[in-house]
Amino acid sequence: MERSPSAEGSSQSGSSARGEFWGDDFLFGSLWWAEEKFWMDSIRGYQDSGRLQHPGCSVCRRPQRSLQAVPLLFGTSKKNKRAFEVRGLTRREPQRVSWFGVFTRPTEFPFYSNKSYISELEYLAFGEITREARPYEIQRNLDKPILNSEEMESAEGWCSKFYRNG
Repeated sequence: MERSPSAEGSSQSGSSARGEFWGDDFLFGSLWWAEEKFWMDSIRGYQDSGRLQHPGCSVCRRPQRSLQAVPLLFGTSKKNKRAFEVRGLTRREPQRVSWFGVFTRPTEFPFYSNKSYISELEYLAFGEITREARPYEIQRNLDKPILNSEEMESAEGWCSKFYRNG
């Protein structure tokens, strides 16, 4: 799976041309492209795929009112009976199937680095976190920003079996 070529610089879903994002964009079922290093650092045994980014699906049910981490499911093209199916993460391959939920525990995406100079108060005042304040790069999937209704039902079913938090 490659990163969406149109993911740079759009103003859809709260992202600005400078690559900033809004905390409340991480709605349940929202789709993301997270930096490969994030997945390597977060998933034990995960090897570098050679890609710059890999897809993630939010299973966050709470509103983002602070700089808390957001639970993301890792996306892969490898079918797994435990995972749920999502089609068309990129416009270029609308029928390509990806699977989310292969790992039964979502990976917590951190909003900011402990070494960052941004405070939670600054975040609440400005509603954005710049690239310099984040330990990993993440971008909204602009080709497919959120699951469709059928996929949303599958994600809800997955959560009821494997993940009741969020």
